[in-house]
Amino acid sequence: MGGRGHCAGRDLRSPARRHYNEVSCAKCGAVGSVCLYAMKLHSWDKVELENLSDTASRRVIHSDRMTTARISVKKGGVVPRHSHENEQISHVLEGSLLFQFDDREITARAGDLVEIASNEPHRVEALEDSVAMDVFQPVREDWIRGDDSYLRKPTGS
Repeated sequence: MGGRGHCAGRDLRSPARRHYNEVSCAKCGAVGSVCLYAMKLHSWDKVELENLSDTASRRVIHSDRMTTARISVKKGGVVPRHSHENEQISHVLEGSLLFQFDDREITARAGDLVEIASNEPHRVEALEDSVAMDVFQPVREDWIRGDDSYLRKPTGS
């Protein structure tokens, strides 16, 4: 058994934790118990703020299989046209964003979610100061490598 330190094969079937017995740890293979130590709590306030340009910034969390980013874009700011292998869901938390695709445009406002298919070229413009939560699957390896220069272009690109 044993894992990467998250549960180290602990038997979590104690009476206090008996209701967790139906699930097993996907990382370490612990049978008949769930690895409670694999769960992580993140706070956006403690995640490094990365300034991408004069108009955009982000905070990013990478898990084993997903990337989640909290992206802020000032009114008039643009994420230039790009595509990536990752499926993406953008949840607009504040403001409004114009998503431009080859065959359509979508204006998303606070509370709206936009689903973007793998390899779908898209451009995003902030119609007002905006914050979005972007979820990607699989992990954004290009971001981890620092190969995301399209995000670091000046406004209006």
